[in-house]
Amino acid sequence: MPLPKLTIRGREIATSIVQGGMGVGVSWLDLVVAVIMEGGLGTLSSAAIDRLVYFETGKKMPTREATCWAVKEVKRRTGGGYVGINIMQALVRDYVDSVLGAVDGGVDFIMASAGLHLRLPEIVGNKDVALIPIVSSDRALKIICGRWKSRHNRLPDAVILEGPQSAGGHLGVKIGEIDLEENKLENLFPPIKQYANFLGILVIVAGGLFYHTDILRWHALGADGAQFGTRLLATKESGASPLFKQELVKCGAEGIIVAYPTQNYPGSSSGLPFRVIKSSPAFTHNQWRKNICDKGYIKPKDRDCPAKSDPERHFCICNSLLAAIGYGDGLPLFTTGTNGALIKEISTVARVMKELRGEI
Repeated sequence: MPLPKLTIRGREIATSIVQGGMGVGVSWLDLVVAVIMEGGLGTLSSAAIDRLVYFETGKKMPTREATCWAVKEVKRRTGGGYVGINIMQALVRDYVDSVLGAVDGGVDFIMASAGLHLRLPEIVGNKDVALIPIVSSDRALKIICGRWKSRHNRLPDAVILEGPQSAGGHLGVKIGEIDLEENKLENLFPPIKQYANFLGILVIVAGGLFYHTDILRWHALGADGAQFGTRLLATKESGASPLFKQELVKCGAEGIIVAYPTQNYPGSSSGLPFRVIKSSPAFTHNQWRKNICDKGYIKPKDRDCPAKSDPERHFCICNSLLAAIGYGDGLPLFTTGTNGALIKEISTVARVMKELRGEI
């Protein structure tokens, strides 16, 4: 069955498939361009974008300029296609400059993740950009809508609902909350949909989707679009390193775990649960990680990054994720959703998109 189109703030996407913004550098130029050319909504990740642009061009640029360059480059390669960017509020140091740079570059969609983004409409101003928060509860959406409406007379143009049970990377909840019945996507969706319908906001679901039939099922339940991250991770166009893709293909369900800092296992320096491939060198060789925390993208304002002060219990997110796309000399950390175990080969965006559209 053909998928419907997805129209957000007047921008029509040919198919209701949204590509997740996977950082660091997995959702980079080749992947985003390929998704757009296949009729989907392609999404850059802003994480460490200044370094990604340097790796791409050999030119050092501040975050705002680098973000602008990346958005414009995608538009150039796609002949003016609609471009999205995922910007994490948790990246405090570069947050405002990432937003401003994306706007400078003519971005069409800002996916606002890892925080409530209460000031986002103020930063964007009167620019014609679709604002799409990523939430995991109706409470978060209500807080965002209330603040945006009262202070900026603005509502989100769409919302992405991402459940913690199947997503990759940071899961956004406490370790004991991941498998709660109430945190299943099917149970998170109804109150979000009801509230969004009342305000005229589109709802895109994310986390645990893999097949064309998953999209059809969620459309039948009332979703307007479906976001895929892991499904596009092991494509030739993905920014993941060859080793990353190989480990994903062979990992199996037993090779995917939720890392959390304990006495026995290292975890993310953010303190949040982090779904990874167990064979990741940054996870298995934690005793080698000392003295490599030097990027500071997620450094807390009031203290040292835990990866520097307590390296036995925390892997360095910045260096490990850069290493996962083949840059730097850190130990790589490979992230995936739970459905990563279903990926058995390295494919192409064209083939994956045809499968998701139900054409093959």
